[in-house]
Amino acid sequence: MPEGLHSEDMTRREAILTEVRELPDGTLEALARFMHLLRAERPMSKCETALLSERSLGKDWNSREEDDAWRDL
Repeated sequence: MPEGLHSEDMTRREAILTEVRELPDGTLEALARFMHLLRAERPMSKCETALLSERSLGKDWNSREEDDAWRDL
């Protein structure tokens, strides 16, 4: 067993590998991109996080209720 890995880690790793082997080919590219993000050397900056969140949070921010709530500030 590689140094630093416990039997529980290996069991989890084996279970994940089994899942990966069963994925349809079309899903593998998305998984590869996700894995690349997980292994990225640097954490995402606050600016990058904000930009990536903007579309999702915009649904709440860009509303009449939100405009009314912030109007007097």
